[in-house]
Amino acid sequence: MTKVTRKLKPLFIAFAVCAATSHAGFAQQAGNLQDRADVESGEVLDALFDDLANAEPQEAPIIERRIMRIWSLSGSAAVDLLVERGRDALEEGDLAAAVEHLTAAIDHAPKYPLSYSLRAQAYYASGLMGPALQDLGTALAREPRDFVAIMLLGGIQLELNRLPEAHETFDRLGTIHPHFKDLTTIRERIGRVPGEFEL
Repeated sequence: MTKVTRKLKPLFIAFAVCAATSHAGFAQQAGNLQDRADVESGEVLDALFDDLANAEPQEAPIIERRIMRIWSLSGSAAVDLLVERGRDALEEGDLAAAVEHLTAAIDHAPKYPLSYSLRAQAYYASGLMGPALQDLGTALAREPRDFVAIMLLGGIQLELNRLPEAHETFDRLGTIHPHFKDLTTIRERIGRVPGEFEL
C-alpha cells in the first residue's frame, strides 16, 4: 500500500459508512407511491442522471438525494427490512452481521443492486478486497451509474496499486457526478488531472 493510499483509506471507510447511513434515511422517507413508481421508470433515473452530470455544485446534492431515494426501494418489504438491518449493522461496526443481513437480502432479490453495493462496503471495511470487488462488479453490472460503488471501486484499486485503473474509475465517476463528495480531494492527493471518460 502506498503512502497516499494509507492516507486515503480512512476516507473511503468513513465514506462507506456515511453512504450506508444515507441510504437508510432515504429508505425511511421513500414510501410514497410516486417514489415506488419511479423505481420502475428508467426514464426518471435517466433524466436525473442527465441533470446530475450538468448540475451546479449547489444543485448536485439535491439530485443525488433523489437518485439515492429511488435506489433505496427494492419493491419488496422483506428485502427492504433486511437491507435496513444490514445498513444499521454496518453503521454500528458489526460487519459480520451486516454481511449476514445483506447476503439474505441478495438471496431474496438477487437482481437488486443496492444489496451488493452495501455488502461490498462491509467487505471492504473488513479488509476483504476480493469479495468486495466481486460485489462491486455485480452492483455495477446492474446499475453502471452507481456513484457510491464507483467511488469504492476506485478506492480499492488504489489500495491494490492499480493506479491506471483507479484513474479511469475516478474519471468515470467525474463524468457521472462531477461534484461528488471528496472526488476533488482524492484526485489532488493522487496527482490526477481530470481527463475524459466515455460512458
